[in-house]
Amino acid sequence: YDMSTFIRRYSRYLNEKAVSYRQVAFDFTKVKRGADGVMRTMNTEKLLKTIPIIQNQMDALLDFN
Repeated sequence: YDMSTFIRRYSRYLNEKAVSYRQVAFDFTKVKRGADGVMRTMNTEKLLKTIPIIQNQMDALLDFN
């Protein structure tokens, strides 16, 4: 019972991660980073659609903290 708050928050994070994977078809935590990474080489239109999805996932992760 004491951990139910944390379990709900972690569940929200996992749900957001699954939703983001369904929407953009890749996992942000496992993509290539750096100068030639996925986010830097993405076209502007796709990037503008992707940023709110990443933001939702990050908000859920920070809420879990």
